[in-house]
Amino acid sequence: MTSKIVIDILSLLAKDLGTWVSDYPVRAQGTTDGVQYSDEVVTVLADTYYELLLYSSSDKIADIDIELTEGYYDFTFELKAGTVTADLKWKLQARNKGGEWIDMCAEQTEVDIGTAYAEKTMKGLMDIQAGIDRIPFEMRLIFKSNEAGAGIGTGRVNGNTNIEGIGRMI
Repeated sequence: MTSKIVIDILSLLAKDLGTWVSDYPVRAQGTTDGVQYSDEVVTVLADTYYELLLYSSSDKIADIDIELTEGYYDFTFELKAGTVTADLKWKLQARNKGGEWIDMCAEQTEVDIGTAYAEKTMKGLMDIQAGIDRIPFEMRLIFKSNEAGAGIGTGRVNGNTNIEGIGRMI
């Protein structure tokens, strides 16, 4: 059998079997209670978004063009503020690698969130559309505070956060 035939057969199998990317993007030290968190991210300027988590599927799979047919995300994270009156806003975004960011949910507002961590969850199926229809893809969780100084926002992502993408070769 020639190498071209072998490559053609492998290519057909890859198209039929598809590609699956699954990742738990938070890497942290082990803990006695088993709960791991990313490093804290702190807002500095009021009304300016900061990345709480930036994920790229390129870290797990080569940069080849694969049609994204299904995506799933399960983000668990915690937010708090430096004052009891600060409001924090956050949203989840996705894009094809290097493309324009697309909101995966409307901006969420946590009014007077307080100074103790409050756990938040955002999970569901990705809305596959132009701009988020390929592997590799990127996702990010961003947040901001309406206050500066003492009212800064602080966030961290739980190690149980999971991102998955299923695609097929095109």
